[in-house]
Amino acid sequence: MPWTAYWLKLNPVVGYLSKDSHMFVGWTVKRIQERIEERQKIYSDTTRSKDGPVDFLDIFLEAARSDRDPSGYNFTLLIDWTLSCGSYPSRKERLVQEIHTAKLGVPVSWKQAQKLRYLDACIKEALRLCPAIGLGLERKVPAAGLEMPDGYMLPEGTNVSMNAWVVNRRDIFGEELEDFVPERWLWQGNESIEQHRDRTSQMKRADLTFGSGARACTGKYIAFLEIYKVVPALLLEFDIELMDEEADWITINRWTVRQNEIQCRLKPRKQPNTTSQSGYLALDYLK
Repeated sequence: MPWTAYWLKLNPVVGYLSKDSHMFVGWTVKRIQERIEERQKIYSDTTRSKDGPVDFLDIFLEAARSDRDPSGYNFTLLIDWTLSCGSYPSRKERLVQEIHTAKLGVPVSWKQAQKLRYLDACIKEALRLCPAIGLGLERKVPAAGLEMPDGYMLPEGTNVSMNAWVVNRRDIFGEELEDFVPERWLWQGNESIEQHRDRTSQMKRADLTFGSGARACTGKYIAFLEIYKVVPALLLEFDIELMDEEADWITINRWTVRQNEIQCRLKPRKQPNTTSQSGYLALDYLK
Protein backbone atom coordinates (compact mmCIF):
# COMPACT_ATOMS: atom_id res chain seq x y z
CA MET A 1 0.00 0.00 0.00
CA PRO A 2 1.30 3.52 -0.82
CA TRP A 3 1.56 4.75 2.77
CA THR A 4 4.01 1.96 3.62
CA ALA A 5 6.58 3.70 1.39
CA TYR A 6 7.19 6.28 4.14
CA TRP A 7 8.12 3.48 6.57
CA LEU A 8 10.08 1.33 4.16
CA LYS A 9 11.35 2.84 0.92
CA LEU A 10 11.65 6.46 2.18
CA ASN A 11 12.85 5.58 5.68
CA PRO A 12 16.53 6.71 5.99
CA VAL A 13 17.29 3.98 8.55
CA VAL A 14 16.00 1.24 6.25
CA GLY A 15 17.87 2.82 3.35
CA TYR A 16 21.14 2.79 5.31
CA LEU A 17 20.76 -0.82 6.41
CA SER A 18 19.86 -2.02 2.92
CA LYS A 19 22.46 -0.01 1.01
CA ASP A 20 24.37 -3.15 0.11
CA SER A 21 21.43 -4.30 -2.00
CA HIS A 22 22.11 -1.45 -4.42
CA MET A 23 25.40 -3.13 -5.31
CA PHE A 24 23.51 -6.10 -6.72
CA VAL A 25 21.21 -3.82 -8.72
CA GLY A 26 24.22 -2.02 -10.18
CA TRP A 27 25.90 -5.32 -11.04
CA THR A 28 22.71 -6.56 -12.74
CA VAL A 29 22.31 -3.38 -14.79
CA LYS A 30 25.93 -3.63 -15.89
CA ARG A 31 25.50 -7.26 -17.04
CA ILE A 32 22.33 -6.37 -18.96
CA GLN A 33 24.08 -3.45 -20.65
CA GLU A 34 26.92 -5.75 -21.70
CA ARG A 35 24.38 -8.16 -23.23
CA ILE A 36 22.66 -5.34 -25.09
CA GLU A 37 25.95 -4.14 -26.56
CA GLU A 38 26.87 -7.70 -27.52
CA ARG A 39 23.54 -8.26 -29.30
CA GLN A 40 23.77 -4.91 -31.08
CA LYS A 41 27.10 -5.98 -32.55
CA ILE A 42 25.58 -9.25 -33.75
CA TYR A 43 22.60 -7.53 -35.39
CA SER A 44 24.80 -4.90 -37.06
CA ASP A 45 27.23 -7.50 -38.46
CA THR A 46 25.56 -8.91 -41.59
CA THR A 47 28.29 -11.54 -42.03
CA ARG A 48 27.80 -13.02 -38.54
CA SER A 49 25.32 -15.80 -37.87
CA LYS A 50 22.46 -14.87 -35.56
CA ASP A 51 21.57 -18.46 -34.75
CA GLY A 52 22.11 -19.76 -31.23
CA PRO A 53 20.41 -20.18 -27.86
CA VAL A 54 17.67 -17.64 -27.09
CA ASP A 55 16.77 -16.61 -23.53
CA PHE A 56 14.13 -14.29 -22.04
CA LEU A 57 16.29 -11.17 -22.39
CA ASP A 58 16.85 -11.95 -26.07
CA ILE A 59 13.08 -12.03 -26.59
CA PHE A 60 12.61 -8.53 -25.18
CA LEU A 61 15.65 -7.17 -27.02
CA GLU A 62 14.27 -8.55 -30.27
CA ALA A 63 10.85 -7.07 -29.51
CA ALA A 64 12.41 -3.65 -28.86
CA ARG A 65 14.55 -3.88 -31.98
CA SER A 66 11.62 -4.76 -34.24
CA ASP A 67 9.27 -2.30 -32.46
CA ARG A 68 6.63 -4.91 -31.69
CA ASP A 69 5.00 -6.22 -28.55
CA PRO A 70 6.55 -9.45 -27.20
CA SER A 71 3.14 -10.97 -26.51
CA GLY A 72 3.82 -13.66 -29.10
CA TYR A 73 5.89 -15.33 -26.39
CA ASN A 74 2.97 -15.20 -24.00
CA PHE A 75 2.63 -16.08 -20.45
CA THR A 76 -1.51 -15.79 -17.62
CA LEU A 77 -3.77 -17.47 -12.14
CA LEU A 78 -4.81 -20.99 -11.91
CA ILE A 79 -6.69 -23.29 -9.54
CA ASP A 80 -9.34 -20.79 -8.45
CA TRP A 81 -10.21 -20.07 -12.07
CA THR A 82 -10.34 -23.73 -12.97
CA LEU A 83 -12.78 -24.22 -10.13
CA SER A 84 -14.90 -21.31 -11.27
CA CYS A 85 -16.07 -23.57 -14.08
CA GLY A 86 -17.39 -25.90 -11.38
CA SER A 87 -20.07 -23.35 -10.54
CA TYR A 88 -21.26 -23.49 -14.15
CA PRO A 89 -21.61 -27.22 -15.02
CA SER A 90 -22.60 -26.73 -18.67
CA ARG A 91 -19.59 -24.51 -19.34
CA LYS A 92 -17.26 -26.84 -17.49
CA GLU A 93 -18.58 -29.74 -19.59
CA ARG A 94 -17.98 -27.81 -22.81
CA LEU A 95 -14.43 -26.93 -21.74
CA VAL A 96 -13.59 -30.52 -20.72
CA GLN A 97 -15.01 -31.82 -23.99
CA GLU A 98 -12.87 -29.40 -26.00
CA ILE A 99 -9.72 -30.38 -24.09
CA HIS A 100 -10.31 -34.12 -24.46
CA THR A 101 -11.28 -33.85 -28.13
CA ALA A 102 -7.95 -32.12 -28.81
CA LYS A 103 -6.13 -35.29 -27.62
CA LEU A 104 -3.58 -33.35 -25.63
CA GLY A 105 -0.67 -34.87 -23.78
CA VAL A 106 0.59 -33.88 -20.34
CA PRO A 107 2.49 -31.64 -20.00
CA VAL A 108 0.37 -29.57 -22.38
CA SER A 109 2.41 -27.51 -24.81
CA TRP A 110 1.85 -23.80 -25.33
CA LYS A 111 1.24 -24.41 -29.03
CA GLN A 112 -1.49 -26.97 -28.28
CA ALA A 113 -3.23 -24.75 -25.73
CA GLN A 114 -3.37 -21.81 -28.15
CA LYS A 115 -5.64 -23.80 -30.48
CA LEU A 116 -8.36 -24.26 -27.83
CA ARG A 117 -10.76 -21.35 -28.33
CA TYR A 118 -13.11 -22.12 -25.47
CA LEU A 119 -10.19 -22.56 -23.06
CA ASP A 120 -8.93 -19.16 -24.20
CA ALA A 121 -12.38 -17.64 -23.61
CA CYS A 122 -12.63 -19.21 -20.13
CA ILE A 123 -9.24 -17.86 -19.10
CA LYS A 124 -10.00 -14.37 -20.40
CA GLU A 125 -13.35 -14.36 -18.61
CA ALA A 126 -11.86 -15.62 -15.33
CA LEU A 127 -9.19 -12.92 -15.49
CA ARG A 128 -11.86 -10.29 -16.12
CA LEU A 129 -14.05 -11.49 -13.28
CA CYS A 130 -11.32 -12.20 -10.69
CA PRO A 131 -8.23 -10.04 -11.34
CA ALA A 132 -5.33 -10.75 -9.01
CA ILE A 133 -4.86 -7.16 -7.80
CA GLY A 134 -7.73 -5.85 -5.69
CA LEU A 135 -6.48 -2.37 -4.80
CA GLY A 136 -6.17 0.74 -6.92
CA LEU A 137 -3.08 1.09 -9.11
CA GLU A 138 -1.94 4.57 -8.04
CA ARG A 139 -0.24 7.17 -10.20
CA LYS A 140 0.49 10.88 -9.74
CA VAL A 141 -0.89 13.51 -12.08
CA PRO A 142 2.02 15.07 -14.08
CA ALA A 143 2.95 18.74 -14.23
CA ALA A 144 0.44 19.61 -16.98
CA GLY A 145 -2.46 18.36 -14.88
CA LEU A 146 -5.19 15.97 -16.00
CA GLU A 147 -8.52 16.97 -17.50
CA MET A 148 -11.34 14.54 -16.72
CA PRO A 149 -14.03 13.67 -19.32
CA ASP A 150 -16.49 16.03 -17.60
CA GLY A 151 -14.01 18.93 -17.83
CA TYR A 152 -12.84 18.86 -14.20
CA MET A 153 -9.11 19.53 -13.93
CA LEU A 154 -6.95 17.53 -11.54
CA PRO A 155 -3.89 19.48 -10.38
CA GLU A 156 -0.29 18.28 -10.53
CA GLY A 157 0.65 15.74 -7.86
CA THR A 158 -2.88 14.41 -7.30
CA ASN A 159 -2.99 10.70 -6.51
CA VAL A 160 -5.25 8.91 -8.98
CA SER A 161 -5.97 5.21 -9.35
CA MET A 162 -8.12 2.67 -11.13
CA ASN A 163 -9.27 -0.63 -9.66
CA ALA A 164 -9.29 -3.66 -11.97
CA TRP A 165 -12.31 -5.16 -10.17
CA VAL A 166 -14.31 -2.06 -11.09
CA VAL A 167 -12.91 -1.38 -14.56
CA ASN A 168 -13.40 -5.02 -15.62
CA ARG A 169 -17.14 -4.70 -14.93
CA ARG A 170 -17.80 -1.80 -17.28
CA ASP A 171 -20.57 -1.97 -19.89
CA ILE A 172 -17.99 -2.43 -22.65
CA PHE A 173 -17.82 -6.10 -21.60
CA GLY A 174 -21.50 -6.63 -22.37
CA GLU A 175 -24.20 -7.96 -20.06
CA GLU A 176 -24.22 -10.27 -17.00
CA LEU A 177 -21.05 -8.59 -15.78
CA GLU A 178 -21.09 -10.36 -12.39
CA ASP A 179 -21.39 -13.80 -14.01
CA PHE A 180 -18.83 -16.13 -15.57
CA VAL A 181 -19.73 -15.95 -19.27
CA PRO A 182 -16.84 -17.11 -21.49
CA GLU A 183 -19.10 -16.86 -24.54
CA ARG A 184 -18.72 -13.06 -24.50
CA TRP A 185 -15.20 -13.59 -25.92
CA LEU A 186 -16.38 -15.85 -28.75
CA TRP A 187 -17.88 -15.05 -32.13
CA GLN A 188 -21.63 -14.47 -31.96
CA GLY A 189 -23.87 -15.63 -34.78
CA ASN A 190 -25.41 -12.19 -35.26
CA GLU A 191 -22.09 -10.40 -35.94
CA SER A 192 -19.55 -10.44 -38.73
CA ILE A 193 -15.97 -11.56 -38.24
CA GLU A 194 -14.87 -7.92 -38.40
CA GLN A 195 -17.43 -6.89 -35.79
CA HIS A 196 -16.28 -9.71 -33.52
CA ARG A 197 -12.66 -8.65 -33.91
CA ASP A 198 -13.48 -5.03 -33.09
CA ARG A 199 -15.66 -5.97 -30.10
CA THR A 200 -13.10 -8.29 -28.50
CA SER A 201 -10.28 -5.81 -29.23
CA GLN A 202 -12.15 -3.15 -27.26
CA MET A 203 -12.64 -5.56 -24.36
CA LYS A 204 -8.94 -6.47 -24.35
CA ARG A 205 -7.94 -2.81 -24.29
CA ALA A 206 -10.35 -2.12 -21.42
CA ASP A 207 -9.16 -5.11 -19.37
CA LEU A 208 -7.02 -3.85 -16.47
CA THR A 209 -6.13 -7.25 -14.98
CA PHE A 210 -2.39 -6.76 -15.56
CA GLY A 211 -2.41 -2.98 -15.70
CA SER A 212 -2.01 -1.09 -18.95
CA GLY A 213 0.44 0.84 -21.07
CA ALA A 214 4.03 1.42 -20.01
CA ARG A 215 3.23 0.33 -16.42
CA ALA A 216 1.67 -3.01 -17.39
CA CYS A 217 2.93 -6.04 -15.48
CA THR A 218 5.99 -7.42 -17.26
CA GLY A 219 5.39 -10.80 -15.65
CA LYS A 220 2.01 -11.34 -17.30
CA TYR A 221 3.49 -13.36 -20.16
CA ILE A 222 4.92 -15.91 -17.74
CA ALA A 223 1.57 -16.05 -15.94
CA PHE A 224 -0.23 -16.70 -19.24
CA LEU A 225 2.21 -19.48 -20.07
CA GLU A 226 1.56 -21.19 -16.74
CA ILE A 227 -2.22 -20.88 -16.93
CA TYR A 228 -2.63 -22.03 -20.52
CA LYS A 229 -0.52 -25.10 -19.75
CA VAL A 230 -1.66 -26.02 -16.24
CA VAL A 231 -5.45 -25.51 -16.48
CA PRO A 232 -5.96 -28.00 -19.34
CA ALA A 233 -3.52 -30.40 -17.67
CA LEU A 234 -5.60 -30.33 -14.47
CA LEU A 235 -8.82 -31.00 -16.37
CA LEU A 236 -7.15 -33.81 -18.28
CA GLU A 237 -5.93 -35.48 -15.11
CA PHE A 238 -8.87 -34.84 -12.78
CA ASP A 239 -12.61 -34.46 -12.70
CA ILE A 240 -13.02 -31.40 -10.44
CA GLU A 241 -16.28 -30.78 -8.58
CA LEU A 242 -17.21 -28.19 -5.99
CA MET A 243 -18.62 -29.73 -2.82
CA ASP A 244 -21.32 -27.06 -2.69
CA GLU A 245 -21.99 -25.21 -5.95
CA GLU A 246 -24.26 -22.72 -4.18
CA ALA A 247 -21.75 -21.69 -1.49
CA ASP A 248 -20.20 -18.24 -1.81
CA TRP A 249 -16.44 -18.00 -1.96
CA ILE A 250 -14.69 -16.02 0.74
CA THR A 251 -12.27 -13.50 -0.78
CA ILE A 252 -9.51 -11.70 1.11
CA ASN A 253 -8.00 -8.57 -0.40
CA ARG A 254 -4.42 -7.92 0.71
CA TRP A 255 -3.24 -6.20 -2.46
CA THR A 256 -3.65 -9.57 -4.16
CA VAL A 257 -7.10 -11.12 -3.86
CA ARG A 258 -7.24 -14.71 -2.67
CA GLN A 259 -10.18 -17.08 -2.32
CA ASN A 260 -10.51 -19.16 0.84
CA GLU A 261 -12.56 -22.16 1.93
CA ILE A 262 -13.11 -23.50 -1.57
CA GLN A 263 -13.99 -27.11 -0.94
CA CYS A 264 -13.77 -29.38 -3.94
CA ARG A 265 -13.45 -33.03 -4.89
CA LEU A 266 -10.78 -34.22 -7.32
CA LYS A 267 -11.28 -37.58 -8.97
CA PRO A 268 -8.44 -38.95 -11.16
CA ARG A 269 -9.51 -39.69 -14.71
CA LYS A 270 -8.66 -42.93 -16.47
CA GLN A 271 -6.87 -42.02 -19.67
CA PRO A 272 -5.17 -45.01 -21.31
CA ASN A 273 -4.83 -43.15 -24.62
CA THR A 274 -3.00 -40.07 -23.38
CA THR A 275 0.70 -39.45 -22.86
CA SER A 276 0.21 -38.25 -19.28
CA GLN A 277 3.06 -39.10 -16.95
CA SER A 278 1.29 -38.93 -13.60
CA GLY A 279 -1.70 -37.33 -11.93
CA TYR A 280 0.50 -36.49 -8.96
CA LEU A 281 2.21 -33.80 -11.03
CA ALA A 282 -1.03 -31.81 -11.14
CA LEU A 283 -1.64 -32.40 -7.45
CA ASP A 284 1.47 -30.38 -6.61
CA TYR A 285 -0.32 -27.25 -7.78
CA LEU A 286 -3.05 -27.75 -5.19
CA LYS A 287 -0.77 -27.83 -2.16
